[in-house]
This record gives sequence, structure tokens and C-alpha cells, in this order.
Amino acid sequence: MITQKNTLIKLETKSQLAKLIATENITIQHNQVKTASFDTVNRVLTLPIFKVQSGDVYDMLIAHECSHALHTPTEGWKQISDDDSLRQYVNVLEAVSYTHLTLPTTPYV
Repeated sequence: MITQKNTLIKLETKSQLAKLIATENITIQHNQVKTASFDTVNRVLTLPIFKVQSGDVYDMLIAHECSHALHTPTEGWKQISDDDSLRQYVNVLEAVSYTHLTLPTTPYV
């Protein structure tokens, strides 16, 4: 649990939200990392632990990364795994596309 100005963020609750959005029993990790990520092969969602927590930011990260769980083809992602610049570019394009695909099923995020 992390608190901020009387706001309580329960990491277990956020983990359950991620599993619901992903519609599968993905593994959730809360680690000291710079940004959130989703491992399409091992089905692992990694979320950062920020010094200043915001439930809204966590929800947006979860929604974005769970969109990868739902829509990113594992083989396609493997093919560009050696090119960080291309992966960043594709990630932005996917984010825009996935927003339109995921938003109807997750309007609360």
C-alpha cells in the first residue's frame, strides 16, 4: 500500500484491475523501474513504484500495458526487439490504435 495526501493506492487492487482489463491471469510486478512494460512472451506486466503516487496515472499505465496483452502480436514484437528506436515508434502507434480498441471496454480508465 502506498499513501499520498490521504489517498490510498492498494497495489493488489491495481493488480486485479490489470488482470480484469487483460482478461487473463497475467503476472503483475511492482518494481523500481523507469516505466511500465508488458512482456508479451511471459505475460508479465511490470509497473513502476513512483515516489509520488497517483491512482489515475497507475490506471492509465495499466490500461496502456494491458492493451499490449490484448492486441500486440508476440511474433511481430520479437521481430523488432533489436531496434529500440523502432520499438518506441511502434509503441506510440500502438498506443493510439489501442486506445480506440480498448476504450469501449474500459471507459472508466
